[in-house]
Amino acid sequence: MTRLGLVFSIERFATRDGPGIRTVVFLKGCPLKCLWCDNPESQKPFPELLFDKRKCIKCFHRCINACPKNAITITEHGELQINRVICDACGKCADACPTGALEICGTYMSVEKVFEETYKDFPFYSESGGGVTISGGEPTMQPEFLVELLKKYKQASIHTVLDTCGYQKWDILRSIIKNVNLIFYDVKIIDRKSHIEFTGASNDLILSNLIKIDKEGIPTIVRTPVVPNYTGTASNIRAIGEFVSKLRNIKKVILLPYHRLGESKYEMLGRKYELNATPPTNGYMHELKLILEAYGLSVEFSS
Repeated sequence: MTRLGLVFSIERFATRDGPGIRTVVFLKGCPLKCLWCDNPESQKPFPELLFDKRKCIKCFHRCINACPKNAITITEHGELQINRVICDACGKCADACPTGALEICGTYMSVEKVFEETYKDFPFYSESGGGVTISGGEPTMQPEFLVELLKKYKQASIHTVLDTCGYQKWDILRSIIKNVNLIFYDVKIIDRKSHIEFTGASNDLILSNLIKIDKEGIPTIVRTPVVPNYTGTASNIRAIGEFVSKLRNIKKVILLPYHRLGESKYEMLGRKYELNATPPTNGYMHELKLILEAYGLSVEFSS
């Protein structure tokens, strides 16, 4: 039986998602709902309709006539409106849209098709020491598909990185990670109460899994999003430093500065962007870097 996975994007020539030049496969679905998420289209485990009103030329009859659910209407102000309760993301409106203002996010692809698409970039992997990074969403939400895909890369001697938040049962996670070369592991917040408040889930499983991964000896890089007043407080960074410094196989900690580039995606999905935060300055990032380095950790941050 052909194994299918729900993919929302395949991005080529990535240079910040692991060593060398990489292709990043983004799988759809995530158990967390982080306030600062810049890929809201990755959260729900099913295809969704995106509407970019900046591309809309208001030729409304095309999409309205194409929708079999009558989910598209026009407001009294002459704007396109989508009833997302009845929209089933069939894609017929997107097919009819001449400008790409309507687009389906999330495509079911076979393991063979994803491998085929990424293998096109093999010459770049071999020249740069790169490979394929599997990200999301949270890719471990599709474990059977993920394991099968990773095994194909392993057989082809292609370097793989798993980008995970670690929110998965250990037995399942262990079956996945034994097929990867490197893990990017998100550690957002150490305080349990704050983690629940800002991500919608406890961090108990996340932290315990990181300890177990460390014992497995798999090279791991911890990544922490820096959101001022949320994850980017001195107390949280110190707590992360204390926790991570006790592990043996953490190669590095990467601090990821918060940005608002994903804000427009919420509007495209018909959702409200709830977070009110300011991106950190380079000076702010450098101060947090120094805190972690005091714990003997190798630290870097992107500008």
